[in-house]
Amino acid sequence: MFGHFTKVAPGICLVFATLARAGDAGDCGVLPPPPWQMTQLLPVVARCNRDVVAAQGMLMAADAEVRVSSQRPNPTLTLGVSNINPQAGIGPGNLFDKTVDTAVRLDQPIERGGKAALRQATATASRQASRSDLEMVVRQQQAEFIKDWHTAVAAGERRDLLAEMLALSRQSEALASKRVQAGDLPANDLTRISLETLRAETDLHQAEAEVRESGLAVLRLLGVNTASDSLTLSPAWPETVAPVTPTETVAIENRPDVAALRARLESARSARDLARALTREDISVGLQVDHWPISAANQQGTGNSLSLSVSLPLAIRHQHQGEIQRSEADYRLAQDALDSARQTALNDLAARQAAVEAARRRLDILQSRIIPASRQIADRAETAYAKGAGSVLDLLDSRRQLRQVSLEGVAARLDYARALVDWRLAAGTTPDASEVPSSLPVPASVTESRQ
Repeated sequence: MFGHFTKVAPGICLVFATLARAGDAGDCGVLPPPPWQMTQLLPVVARCNRDVVAAQGMLMAADAEVRVSSQRPNPTLTLGVSNINPQAGIGPGNLFDKTVDTAVRLDQPIERGGKAALRQATATASRQASRSDLEMVVRQQQAEFIKDWHTAVAAGERRDLLAEMLALSRQSEALASKRVQAGDLPANDLTRISLETLRAETDLHQAEAEVRESGLAVLRLLGVNTASDSLTLSPAWPETVAPVTPTETVAIENRPDVAALRARLESARSARDLARALTREDISVGLQVDHWPISAANQQGTGNSLSLSVSLPLAIRHQHQGEIQRSEADYRLAQDALDSARQTALNDLAARQAAVEAARRRLDILQSRIIPASRQIADRAETAYAKGAGSVLDLLDSRRQLRQVSLEGVAARLDYARALVDWRLAAGTTPDASEVPSSLPVPASVTESRQ
């Protein structure tokens, strides 16, 4: 009568309206040919998701900062003329023989204290932090995509369950109508069945709206240019086994958000060393060439001279104490942020592990005990009613109970799948890990429910 809720249809077709995306996204405007598997579209999330694209832009900016930090100060060229006599004029001849003094000067700043290397180390560490940020954003968005995918599949399963229940209710309503006409059934019983049919229709309409809404959420995370088309989602439920948690220290250090904070701490350390290096003032070396031709005002003859100069600032009013103090504060803040993130990651990992185990146990109980028992009760009520030995109230009550526990089974499987994705993210692994530990057996009840 009522198909097992673990038997999923080959695909769930969702019809979507046109979704426009501003700008050119390269190959983000085309999805792979249907039917689609979840693993097929995960690379699209990593390439086209809007948050991922923004994080890629931040990484590009960090790359530019590394390039800027590797640049050394440019020299300065100065050209000048002097000793111009308005009464005598500048005289005949080419530009070099004009009766004015000319000077050409070249100044080159020279950094001291290893500032260039420290500046580049600071930018390189910041770029590594941006790279880890990008990796974390990709994992987060892929995790959200997987959870939304499971949500859409579960919405389709709920719709199918309610559609089967509606079809069954309509069959019962037709049979009851014939029995009322034959005088074998009270009219009130037919009214009760008709009301149950109407409730099933409204529930189905709501389920269809949820299917559409959940499918739109999947496309939103893809960030693709998608025209009106049907999107087929194939089920990709995980195995209901308890995940093995890696060593906690290893797990949290593998998380990209913790790695980003480690890189920012290294950047803050280099920035602190750079601030300390400011106490070694930079100098500027200058070389100048002077030329003066013979003229009525200058009878000493044409001459050329060279001059060399060195300039350096005098640290009289300050020795960059403010910059050093600020860099020390930034370093302590970076250290505190890393320590806090590690503690938060440990707590998050423990909480996610507990949530996965609770969801697994709930799903196991529903699949192995509650749903089979409810199905037996419903089958007995259907048989009794068909033979005229059962009441309509018993029939409707058994159907409601079966529908409720079947929908709870779909919700439990969705909760387990979402909890497993969150645990993988907290454990520092990729959210699309499909392998299951071979050291943990699958519960017998789960194996039987798939047969």
